[in-house]
Amino acid sequence: MLYCFNVSRSIVFYNSLMSAIEDIVFLLGGCDLEMSEIRQMLKNYRQSDNPEYHIGYLDKDLQWGARLSSYRELIPGIKAKKIIGVEITEDIPLPPNYSGIDHHGDKSALSSSIEQVANLLHLTLTRYQTLIAINDRAYIPGMVAYGATADEISNIRKADRREQGVTVTDEQLAEQSIHHHSYIKSGVTVVNSLTEKFSAVTDLLFPYSSLLVYNDNALVYYGLNAGKLTNLFTGLTSECLAYSGGGMNGFMGITAQGLLSYPDKEPLITMIINAVHHE
Repeated sequence: MLYCFNVSRSIVFYNSLMSAIEDIVFLLGGCDLEMSEIRQMLKNYRQSDNPEYHIGYLDKDLQWGARLSSYRELIPGIKAKKIIGVEITEDIPLPPNYSGIDHHGDKSALSSSIEQVANLLHLTLTRYQTLIAINDRAYIPGMVAYGATADEISNIRKADRREQGVTVTDEQLAEQSIHHHSYIKSGVTVVNSLTEKFSAVTDLLFPYSSLLVYNDNALVYYGLNAGKLTNLFTGLTSECLAYSGGGMNGFMGITAQGLLSYPDKEPLITMIINAVHHE
């Protein structure tokens, strides 16, 4: 049986199964294509041929950087043997039955979140779901290496931007940012983004080797030697004000609160470029 109700303007679902062996409730994190597909996977699990678990999920339609505190008021009412947060920053004391699924930061070596959920529930990913996993873990180069067609890659990227909330206006602002608010320094393309949706910028500029996109609310470096930045910003990472993923050549970002220490962005940008500089 599927239950649905509103919580703070966000949709929350409970998904119930008969003949439960184990009870799990998933707390879903920031919305992108991977999280959307995980939600659909959990929603459809009651129709699975292998209903091993009695599962449910809560979804507050959060954005990137989702925090466990967003579910604070719901956690005491969760009746389950296990609570699993999917790509959620653990910023409050954890329930004793809580564990997390993620593949960012210190978990970058793990498989994607959708693969971890599928493995837990003994589900086999479709080709489309596999491409979603690769896209989230290794972006376009990963899909190319897997053998995805140009149409498949285009469709995955369009769907991902859509799930992230990228609008036509965001796409237009991304073009303006690239044409009028960008420069290249030591091989790094730097873009002062007019849109909060950086994926609109990155997709337009691909292929790139080193890209830094920023505005007043975020800064993200993508590409070669991104892994070197984790040591540079250890303090911010420990305070959940910086994040990373994709391995050595993936990405590293700083949140709006993390940027408060850098009112002048140019010295910060120069420091990052010097740290990742390559001949």
